[in-house]
Amino acid sequence: MGNSSSNAADGNGVGQDNKAASSGKSASSKQKAADNKPIPDPAEIKSKPVHQVICEYNDLEDGQMKEVEVEGQKVLVARDQGAYYALSSKCTHFGASLAKGALCQGRVRCPWHGACFDLATGDIEDFPGLDSLQSFEVEVKDGKVEIHTDTVALSSTKRVKPMITRDLECTLLYLIVGGGPAALECAESLRQAGYKGKILIITQENDPPYDRTKLSKALTSTASDLALRPTEFYNVYDIHIMTGMEAFSVDTDMNHMVFRGREWTDYTVEYDQAAICTGSRPITLDKPGTNTFSKDVFYLRTPTEANEIANKSKGKNVVIVGSSFIGMEVAASVVGKAKSVTVIGRSAIPFANLLGEQIGKIIMELFESKGVKLVMSSEVEELIGNEENLTQIKLTSGETVAADICVVGIE
Repeated sequence: MGNSSSNAADGNGVGQDNKAASSGKSASSKQKAADNKPIPDPAEIKSKPVHQVICEYNDLEDGQMKEVEVEGQKVLVARDQGAYYALSSKCTHFGASLAKGALCQGRVRCPWHGACFDLATGDIEDFPGLDSLQSFEVEVKDGKVEIHTDTVALSSTKRVKPMITRDLECTLLYLIVGGGPAALECAESLRQAGYKGKILIITQENDPPYDRTKLSKALTSTASDLALRPTEFYNVYDIHIMTGMEAFSVDTDMNHMVFRGREWTDYTVEYDQAAICTGSRPITLDKPGTNTFSKDVFYLRTPTEANEIANKSKGKNVVIVGSSFIGMEVAASVVGKAKSVTVIGRSAIPFANLLGEQIGKIIMELFESKGVKLVMSSEVEELIGNEENLTQIKLTSGETVAADICVVGIE
């Protein structure tokens, strides 16, 4: 059945065997890969020490946080069990202000999506997000809280936990099936834990790991726009990626897995250990007409599909099935560009089960004020069209809604 794991990976991976990386990439190279910024010449880095009083000891009580400014940079100051801590002020996921989050039992939790960071080290402990916070030395002296750091550390708002690179003499192979954040985090955790063998990620996606949650917010984004890590990151840490490959069979006794490519080419990968990180599948719209007009029905799973929704929505009637976050975010993205936007939801009020009826009603009124029509307490009965295109969606109430495009976001 074709190619071995090493041949397949080295021929198609994003991270090729990088002897320079394996023989000792510098710390600045690794930081470049983490921050996706140009690597500065060490001789050009002009850092100066910073020693600044940031607050009085009694300014905060246990469990309280606030932002302060140090050398033009925002820093999060927190007090917990009598001790003071200073960290980067923004969540490494989407940049939310952590001062507005929650502090409990030595951890700071982001107010937006719940990413969690260790208060003492800044290490990320719960996701979403991949990167940790910068942690700064704090000293309490004569009733004043003083921070000790430097300007370079202050300007770097996030960091990657220390990771090793591959030892070319180690013949072990760790296979990771799936190409989303879980797969990437698995690979990074292995390197952080000291794994010296080869790491191979195989995914049926056409692109290396990207942030799918951003698709509904920015429909015109490309995979490179949404990439969780730059290409050089995989090269530095010797993480190999094969795209466009679907797992076909696995033999756990013989430790090998067969993958099938786009052109029905089989690849057999022999592994020492494997992790399945394939994620979830969307709830499909199983109604009459869905298959007939499948070219007009979208589930928003890839950048290509997001781009197609953005392009086909212009001047057209867009119907979104489901008042979930995905559905409502798509509605917000296309309203003003489409001829009409209709959201069909099973609940009476969107997000009522998560945010409560009062907030749900405010969100509903906001969307309606922007021109989005919400048809709540209703479900789809049938998709209707002519010989080629979708034209209407019939609801269980008997009502029909004009539809050129149907985006499914059922929760």
